[in-house]
Amino acid sequence: MRFQGGNNAGHTIVREGVEWKFHLIPSGILYAGKRCIIGNGVVIDPSVLIGEIHALRARRVDVSGLKVSANAH
Repeated sequence: MRFQGGNNAGHTIVREGVEWKFHLIPSGILYAGKRCIIGNGVVIDPSVLIGEIHALRARRVDVSGLKVSANAH
C-alpha cells in the first residue's frame, strides 16, 4: 500500500536480478494475486500513473490488483 507522497518519492528495487523503478504504484504489484492500493494521502499525476501502468504491462506484469482510493489527491 502507498499512503502518502507523490511520484517524486519513487523507489527502485531489484527482484531476481531485474531492476524495477516505481513512482506511484506499490512494488507489491510484482507479486501475482496481491492487491496493491494507492491510498488517500498520495498525490497522483495521471500521466505518470498511466505511464507506469503501461510500462508494467509491457513487461507482462498483471496490474489488475491495483486499486486507487477515490480520495487520493
